[in-house]
Amino acid sequence: MVRILGKKPSEIRKAVAAVVAVLLAVLVAIPVVGLPLKVAAVVAGAIAVLKGAEVILNKVAGAIDSADNL
Repeated sequence: MVRILGKKPSEIRKAVAAVVAVLLAVLVAIPVVGLPLKVAAVVAGAIAVLKGAEVILNKVAGAIDSADNL
């Protein structure tokens, strides 16, 4: 059985997905109206990166979860 730092790959994937979801929720809740343009751009960029990470994690979830049984 594959273990990474004592955890199964599926457990690590679920933890990363939870962190991404929390960060997305926090960033989406930030009102960008009235913020300087650069700060608003950073917030928007971070949301885009986290959304991309969420999509990738969902697409490879089956492969990561199957690594539990190796």
